[in-house]
Amino acid sequence: MIGLIRWPHNNSRGGRRGRPYVYPPTVILRCFIVRIWFRLDSNRALHEYLAMEIPYNEKVMKGCGLSRVPSRRTFDRRLVIISNDIKNRIAAVGDLFIREKIIDPSVLSTVIDYKL
Repeated sequence: MIGLIRWPHNNSRGGRRGRPYVYPPTVILRCFIVRIWFRLDSNRALHEYLAMEIPYNEKVMKGCGLSRVPSRRTFDRRLVIISNDIKNRIAAVGDLFIREKIIDPSVLSTVIDYKL
């Protein structure tokens, strides 16, 4: 589903110079979805969650497309640029998943009352 979001083919950053991204936008977006679904209230909490060495977290990282945990600063920089439109779409998709019983709300909290 994330692959359906149209991203610039060259990972353009609006004409800004600098180092190219190590993590593609789709990977960062998947991490952001994990943050919303698990109701992690900060980028630091997301980083700490992914850094825990337990089998379930390794599966989550693999699902996000990560081979190693990005730094907290990477999350800080990259998650700031996600537009409100995408945040609203993520919340709507999460709500749909819960209504359609695709995900279990006891495991993944609803995104309706989550502060984006």
